[in-house]
Amino acid sequence: MNYLITGGSGYLGSELIKTLDSENNNIINIDIIPSENQNSKNYNIDILDEKSVEEIFKNNKVDCIIHNLAKVPLAKNKRIFKKVNIKATEIILKFFNKFKIKKLIFISSSAVYGVPLHSPITESTAREPAEPYGESKKISEDLCFDEIKKGKNIIILRPRTVIGLNRFGIFSILFDWIKNDLPIPVFSNGLNFYQFVDIRDLSEAVKLSSVSDYNGAINIGSSDVKRIIEILNFLKTKFNSKSKIKNVDNSIIIKIGFIFQKLGLIPLHDYHFKVYGKDVYFDIEHSKKVLNWKPKYSTFNSFEDSYNHFLKEDKKDEKNKSLHQKKIKNFLMKYVTLIL
Repeated sequence: MNYLITGGSGYLGSELIKTLDSENNNIINIDIIPSENQNSKNYNIDILDEKSVEEIFKNNKVDCIIHNLAKVPLAKNKRIFKKVNIKATEIILKFFNKFKIKKLIFISSSAVYGVPLHSPITESTAREPAEPYGESKKISEDLCFDEIKKGKNIIILRPRTVIGLNRFGIFSILFDWIKNDLPIPVFSNGLNFYQFVDIRDLSEAVKLSSVSDYNGAINIGSSDVKRIIEILNFLKTKFNSKSKIKNVDNSIIIKIGFIFQKLGLIPLHDYHFKVYGKDVYFDIEHSKKVLNWKPKYSTFNSFEDSYNHFLKEDKKDEKNKSLHQKKIKNFLMKYVTLIL
């Protein structure tokens, strides 16, 4: 099959190319981040450059589009979500229709649900985004739903927080705390249930979606849902960390954190504070049934894998990596927990 992936140089995109290439598919990658991946035909362009994007469709056979590219929540400029995420989806849908592509897979986000009032979350749970990134994903989903109503072959995948392999980003802060025996803050004493999904399980779900006749939204998550405290204790024990886990509900550190994030001094947003202490997990029975898919990796395995990558790649150059692949080097985030 001939695939076109937007954002193929990033965290998920790179793993998708690896997964799809294992079955001798032809893969085109569109990304503003340069790629030296030999398993794909790489176009280093801005997705908002419509003329260049159209030339790619004109000059290549495409059976399936995987629209994965997006500005993520760690981006500082909130207006960029509308400029990039929504506009990029409009452009991809335009050429999906113009060139009569057989299949489109839109990689959305669990952020479309905002801060859920209850879990498990199903595909019919109300979408009420709590911040600009989630709103941009919801609007992009709605654009896809409009096409689905016209009979177009589109699947919308909503993954829970992705972990595994070289996933760093915001997790690099946690890994830094563990590595340096620094205090780890939690809400709700860490007793809330929080679901993740391994990058390899998500990639497999995308692959299965590309050959599925189903049209609509699908939630993707791990089969084992853990409490935050369980994950932290696992990492502490596994890597012999002396970090202490401290509850920060109504703590001064939260007030400080809100001020820091408003000033742009730390790479967090309101959403991170609102959701970290809540129960957030999917019912994934629909995805299992529709895609004949089943997660293979446990939450503990995925975190162990990411932490090991964090240790191995500690000194590697991070040039030309996406935000999810970069380690956050923020002095305030690293040492603010010392006041706990």
